Amino acid sequence: KGIPQRLNVELLLVGRAGWLVDDLLKTLSTCDRVRILNNVDDRKLVALYDGAMFCIYPSEYEGYGLPVIEALAHGKGVLASDIGFVPELQSDMLKHLPPLDEQAWYEAMKEWLVHPPISVGHKFDHPTWQQAALQTFATIYERS
Repeated sequence: KGIPQRLNVELLLVGRAGWLVDDLLKTLSTCDRVRILNNVDDRKLVALYDGAMFCIYPSEYEGYGLPVIEALAHGKGVLASDIGFVPELQSDMLKHLPPLDEQAWYEAMKEWLVHPPISVGHKFDHPTWQQAALQTFATIYERS
């Protein structure tokens, strides 16, 4: 529909490539509105989150999707698959989608490109690794 061109936006794929995606990455690398970035340091990653309209996490198999937590913590809306731990997260900045429903993803991305989710007073509080470890050990010691 030409929306990315009208808005002058790009899709950034950030992170290491997963399994069995070589053909997809080769195809995407030829698209003029797609950039593939890996080996991004923490400072650059923060800048990418800060500059993002929203984030997309279309994983088919996931145990713990750190990018979803990071994006929400940066006040960014996230379109994410309704698999793994993601359905347990609750946020008005998070929309769950079936991973293989291409039409649902297309419609959601089109809607958010035209009307991006705005973080007004949005606060997503998720424990850090250290806080989670401390809570886990405190629970273990309470029960022993």
